[in-house]
Amino acid sequence: MILPLTPDIRYLHQLAWRPAQFAHPLWLAAAGVNTESYRYGRSQLLDTALNAALNRLRNFPQQALPAVLSQQQQCQIVASERLSARCLALGLVHLQCDDYLRFRRYRQSLSPLLSEGDIQQLMGMGYRGQLPARLNPQQLPAVALRLGQSLAHDARSDDVVWRAMSISLPPLTRALSLPRALSLSAAHWLTRLERLL
Repeated sequence: MILPLTPDIRYLHQLAWRPAQFAHPLWLAAAGVNTESYRYGRSQLLDTALNAALNRLRNFPQQALPAVLSQQQQCQIVASERLSARCLALGLVHLQCDDYLRFRRYRQSLSPLLSEGDIQQLMGMGYRGQLPARLNPQQLPAVALRLGQSLAHDARSDDVVWRAMSISLPPLTRALSLPRALSLSAAHWLTRLERLL
């Protein structure tokens, strides 16, 4: 029996086998490409070589891609903007400061990735933070995004869907070493965010 090719499966395979089409500019730079002059689709020869180079750099895929996505994988697979929003939300949760979601100046700095609805959803998920605000509104998005990406990578580094989608995020410069309790907390929150954001 031949299974139908769903849009999610098609997208997963595109991410895996045509990573240059979706790659964050820093991945392209890491592969030695001038990001200002490169456009996917101009040269099939260059695209093919770059796809292979990116997969070698990332050591991906190491296993066969699924023919059918589990319910959890269906929740995981999203466009790059939503993936960034999830990472940002995960970083905010682990910064543990309510002020970042309550005060307008912080919410406005998050608005390119998180809508007011996303922020309300995050607060409605039971997020509570007791730490004081240590970042200014200009610093918050970048710090929370990188922290969230690192936490998500730690929680999902063996997951084929995460590995495929992570091409749209900047490469991690160093691995995060987390205590087990924090790692479990990150995995728990990431699963919740995948279902609701």
